[in-house]
Amino acid sequence: MSNLIRTGSEQGAGIMKDKLGSPSTGSEDGNEQEQPQQKPEADDPDLGGSAPHAPPETQWYHGRLDRYTAEDRLWNANKLGSYLVRESDRKPGSYVLSYLGRTGINHFRITAVCGDFYIGGRQFDSLNDLIGYYTVYSDLLKRERLLHPVAPPEPVNDKKRVVAILPYTKMPDTDELTFKKGDIFFVHNDMGDGWLWVTAHRTGEQGMIFRELVEDLDDSIDPNTVFPWFHPNCTKNEAVDLLVKAGPGSFLVRPSDNSPGDYSLFFQVTIRLEITRCFST
Repeated sequence: MSNLIRTGSEQGAGIMKDKLGSPSTGSEDGNEQEQPQQKPEADDPDLGGSAPHAPPETQWYHGRLDRYTAEDRLWNANKLGSYLVRESDRKPGSYVLSYLGRTGINHFRITAVCGDFYIGGRQFDSLNDLIGYYTVYSDLLKRERLLHPVAPPEPVNDKKRVVAILPYTKMPDTDELTFKKGDIFFVHNDMGDGWLWVTAHRTGEQGMIFRELVEDLDDSIDPNTVFPWFHPNCTKNEAVDLLVKAGPGSFLVRPSDNSPGDYSLFFQVTIRLEITRCFST
């Protein structure tokens, strides 16, 4: 097992931040696991504050998955340097980086805390930053980096969504969020004691909300309903009529008729009406 060096460079602090006493890496079943290769301070790259490039999340994130299925997918890829990221099936809210290297398959626990991600004592702002760092700037194991992302067999959509059933005003100097009734949130972590760490869809803010103030959102409801410009049940002709009445500079978005899952942006420029397809990500 390689030694974990907890001293980190201030360079590139926007990408990864080294903290003493941060969660350590291990397998999801509690067994100790080999640590990612760590560099002394002098060897840390000068990232210039820009995020390292990582392949799109759709190419390596598999959602909730057990380790045995993850290993099957890596062996089927049959390339040294292959990897995937999954949510632990034993510890929901925790993630695992599964990697096929020269010594076989290693599983590295990624601990998620309040929107940050920890692996081997390093802190990252996102899974993308973590993958980018061990793809471009640093060895995961000695002389081994992430090379070949393994894509899931089908698209993953495992983001849990909840909707506020009551309004709430945050307490000062806390990580709580202020929100309105009907606001929609994407859940990242269950913090315990009834608190959830979420992203508010309407504002883009991250923070904590109390579980008793929200309820699960039906999968059939589009989260964009929180925005006044979104018209989920508006026909194309009705959209045109609304914009004609509203005048130049007005716009709205509705679900695409020709491409389910995508959207159509309608906007009026002077006396001309424009329609543009918007692709969902």
